[in-house]
Amino acid sequence: MAAPAAFGDIAKTVNDLLNKDFYHTSAASLEVKSKAPNGVTFNVKGKSAHEGPISGSLEAKYVDPPTDMDHRQRPRHQA
Repeated sequence: MAAPAAFGDIAKTVNDLLNKDFYHTSAASLEVKSKAPNGVTFNVKGKSAHEGPISGSLEAKYVDPPTDMDHRQRPRHQA
């Protein structure tokens, strides 16, 4: 009969999967564009590196069809 695994080794494979297999040294970025039924377009961007903060932005744009004027809105970040 084999001896049971040491307590410290019980979650080793799961920890290795989460800590080693998903760790990438390059920066990750994301950009999502979407258009609502009322014509408002949204553009969301995000960027993450292992060193430093995570950055992101959100932009909403509406174009008025009769006048062809557009309005853009970007939230301000208060640190």
